[in-house]
Amino acid sequence: MARLHALSDIAEVAKRRKLLPPGQLLEVRSTEISVDEDLPAWCRMTGNELVSWTKVGRDRSFLVCKGPLAERAALSGGRAPTRALNQHPDLPGVTASPIRCR
Repeated sequence: MARLHALSDIAEVAKRRKLLPPGQLLEVRSTEISVDEDLPAWCRMTGNELVSWTKVGRDRSFLVCKGPLAERAALSGGRAPTRALNQHPDLPGVTASPIRCR
């Protein structure tokens, strides 16, 4: 997982998202406070969906779907895409490709 600093976080998320097929999930983990506002805004501006957002102490975890989440099942024929790397701890049955930000 990449460890990044505030302003480069969103650029790294955008770079990683481009590598994913539509409907794939990307998990972004960060301790950077600015990501709380920057990532949801980026999702709205780019047409990606923020699926979940958890915060425990300084640790934050965001689950972002490439494109609208509603299209995920349609694109995968009713089943989850298999390219994901990790089981998401807060959403049973959901997998995501992880990226770690500072």
